Amino acid sequence: MMLIKLITGFIDFIVLSFPSIGCANTCPSVQEIKHGTWDRRFQVYDSDSGEKLSRSRLKDILQAVDQFALAEWSNEHHTGEVHCYYRDKHGSNLEAYFGSSHYQPDNTNKAWYAVTGYMHCAHHASDCVFKNHIVQAAKR
Repeated sequence: MMLIKLITGFIDFIVLSFPSIGCANTCPSVQEIKHGTWDRRFQVYDSDSGEKLSRSRLKDILQAVDQFALAEWSNEHHTGEVHCYYRDKHGSNLEAYFGSSHYQPDNTNKAWYAVTGYMHCAHHASDCVFKNHIVQAAKR
């Protein structure tokens, strides 16, 4: 009987803890990008046009990525978009970003700051935490 209570308590702990463990997200790491193992919810876009990159341009970006630069969050279109920017080995910003929707910053560690209608995080990529969030459009 005691063993059953222990097992039930452990299962309850795991089930209740899982959402908080599974909800923290960060930008893809440089290693994940280099090895092609980043979360595919992140697509790669041109930073000027916002269009998805062509295969040849994507290949160039993947080879050039060397360091994390900045995470940016916007809710301009009510979709909670995160854009992750990177630099090459010379410190130049790449003209592309890894982007995904339905997130919001988790500012528990105070890494995010407001910049003209956006939230930015220029710490180490692992400090720029965001959480899953279904952002709904404002009711009319």
